[in-house]
Formats: sequence, C-alpha cells, structure tokens
Amino acid sequence: YAYSCDYQLRYRASSGGIISTILKYLLVNNIVDGVVMVRPILNSPFFHEPFIAHDISEIYKYVGTRYFPIPVNKILKEIKKKEGRFAIIGTPCQMYGIYKFSKLSKEVQEKIYLKIGFFCGGTPNLNSYRYYMYVHNIKTENLVSIYRGIGWPSHNVFEYKNGEKILISRRPRSLIDQAHHILSFFPIFAQKKCLLCIDRFASYADISVGDAWLYKFKNDSKGTSLIIVR
Repeated sequence: YAYSCDYQLRYRASSGGIISTILKYLLVNNIVDGVVMVRPILNSPFFHEPFIAHDISEIYKYVGTRYFPIPVNKILKEIKKKEGRFAIIGTPCQMYGIYKFSKLSKEVQEKIYLKIGFFCGGTPNLNSYRYYMYVHNIKTENLVSIYRGIGWPSHNVFEYKNGEKILISRRPRSLIDQAHHILSFFPIFAQKKCLLCIDRFASYADISVGDAWLYKFKNDSKGTSLIIVR
C-alpha cells in the first residue's frame, strides 16, 4: 500500500492519489508523451470523454474518480495516429478491451507504455447520480462536473460553473443517508454486465490500484491505496 507525497493530489484524489502521481511522474520525466484521462463533455456533467493530457495542470484539474460509463476505447484510434508513447487508465473491462485491441494492432501495443487499472465493484448507469441528486436536492443548472474526491473515504463532489462545490460524504452517518447512498450505487442502478463481472482487480493492467479498505486505515482521512504491480 502507498499514498502520494504530493499532499494536494493525495487529498483531492479518491484514495491516496497514487494514479495521479504516477501520471505526473511520467510526464515530468518525459517517459511518455501523453496520458489518457477523462473529462466531462462541455455543458454535460453526466457525459464524459477520454482525452490525451500533455501537461500536469490537466492532472490536477481532473484528479478524482468519475463513476460514469465512459467509452475510453474511443481514444485508441487517436493513439494509433499519433507519434510517441502513452499511459492509459481505466476500469478492469476497459483494460481488457485495450489488451484485446492491442493484439489486433501492433502500433497501439507499442505506443501504450503503461496501463493502470482501478479496483472496481461496478460502474452505475446515468440514473444513479440523477437519483442521488434528487434525494439530496442538488440542482443541475450550471453544474459542470461530478466526481469522487476530497479526503478519504472522500465525497461526492458537485462542481458548478462559478466554482462553488457541494460535498456529500461517501460515509454517511444517518440511516436515511446511508439508505440513499446504497440505493444510488448498489445494485439498482448498476449496469447488467457489471453484476456478472469476474475481474474486480484489473488483471490486464500493468498496475492496479484501489482503496485500502483495511482496519488499520479506519481513521485515515487523507487516503491510502492498495497496489498490485505485474
């Protein structure tokens, strides 16, 4: 297990900032030419797109986890056309898809320097956050981003155009908030294939990272990650 020595990344990330720090290290030391991340599409916090980040400012801007269905595979065509080496992050199923595509395209295989996967219990569909926002009376107007971050076990963060943020703890204290949290994310709004998934640890990634849900870290408020290196 480990955590980032960059306090800002550690605190703002979902669970220790390890992935963001690895990406930062790769860019700063010119080991890769770009890192594949995801960001919300303009004017729609519910829909996201993959993009290639070339500057560490983008890592700080999009730190955190976004629990939405995101077509990361769309970036592979762009990688195929570009020169250089790249790092890519994603869920276990996305890592498997990249592995399969790499078998068909030697160009892509040679250009992807590092694959980093998340531990994953399933990605909810778009109705998950819509329900969550409804029960918490969160408005969609001028909402630009939704992600998990800020401390540990972190918060659901709702960020508005004017910079305002609404933070709701992912470890709710009241029974009603606990019920809403469970109903929002498990398993009513789960994607069907997530319920059938047998790879929770991104076994096709070079490095897999996830929350350290261990007793020894029960009082941790900054975040620590479990890491598997292959």
